[in-house]
Amino acid sequence: MATPKRLGKYEILSTIGDGGMAVVYRARLQAEIDGPRRATKHVALKVIRSHLLERDELTGAPDTDFSLMFVDEVRIAMGMSHRNVLQTFDAGTHDDQHFMVMEVVEGCSLRRLLATARARDEQLPVELALFIAIEVCGALEYAHGFSAEGAATPGVVHRDVSPSNILLSRQGEVKLANFGVAKAAGRLAVSAAPLIKGKLSYMAPEQARGEVEARSDVFALGAVLYEMCCGRPLRERADLDSVRIGTSVTAPSKYRQELSGGLERIILDCLAKAPSARPSAAELKRRLSDEAFALQMKFGGSRDMHATLREYIKMVGADEGDESSHQAGVAAGGPAGARSRRSADDGAARIAAAMLEHALAVPTDHGLELSSVVQAPRPHDDDTVVDPSFDDRSFEEAKTAIV
Repeated sequence: MATPKRLGKYEILSTIGDGGMAVVYRARLQAEIDGPRRATKHVALKVIRSHLLERDELTGAPDTDFSLMFVDEVRIAMGMSHRNVLQTFDAGTHDDQHFMVMEVVEGCSLRRLLATARARDEQLPVELALFIAIEVCGALEYAHGFSAEGAATPGVVHRDVSPSNILLSRQGEVKLANFGVAKAAGRLAVSAAPLIKGKLSYMAPEQARGEVEARSDVFALGAVLYEMCCGRPLRERADLDSVRIGTSVTAPSKYRQELSGGLERIILDCLAKAPSARPSAAELKRRLSDEAFALQMKFGGSRDMHATLREYIKMVGADEGDESSHQAGVAAGGPAGARSRRSADDGAARIAAAMLEHALAVPTDHGLELSSVVQAPRPHDDDTVVDPSFDDRSFEEAKTAIV
């Protein structure tokens, strides 16, 4: 697809990611205020590939299933408004091209921050791990109580809480991205079979069995918190069968003795096999906040954690340099066996590319062939999966977009 100069009122500046189902551009919106005076806003513009909306030869109508999936994503994304949720500003169709407009977060993903800390042989400070987890809890508490337009019951389950979907801005903000795989009441597009979506390294046992609820997100956040505190993933290797069964968890204090007994108990509660044994996002936020307060009092009083995060990102240089190893692009879509593609960042726009790691596709590299047993052979891979027992139609429906 040749890079257009404009899409409606948006001026295209550069390509961030190019995948099999969407192209994502860095774009600029200029509003004329008074003659030559203009206000400018930079955004991430996701454009759905036109072949996915091919029209029926007889009726001339676009592909209904994909159109409904796109509408579902827009309804969820644009309806949500919370400081810890990546914002979607606009969506529409221009010259038969479907598009969404999202905010650009200048900074890095948590995945990048953890990788940078490991490269420096450092562990993320516990107070920062707590702060990031508390902020993500805020996003999940909001989502779990959110009612999409037309939904009879509230509740949006993210299903893919992981370091690559947690964005950290240079101002010390924390935002949860990629609600494109979210489960919500009132969706227009209904799958013919239950789908398993998410990353095996962070997936709750019931989610691997095709069952998902709000506390499945709590398990995933517990796995992220475990990794932040221990400097290693919860699961070094994972296969779908072992995740479904659930395995014992090594105590976090084995890898980091300075962790308090209270924090270790919180992490282990989040990772309980039974969803009913886990705290809700709201309860988890309260317990983590108590731990954070106690830790700050122990070391001299309260601190501005936004500023602390901002300075840490700057100190370790997580928002600088080439991010080609971070998959700063869009996973390529296609039939089983297709490979995801990775591209280098585009300067200040690279975090927007990181936000799009799973845009409208299910990556099938690193042993994730849909015709074989799904495995995650290396930690920190983007092991988004679909259960291989599902048919091709399910695979097509599992292709997802970020918010």
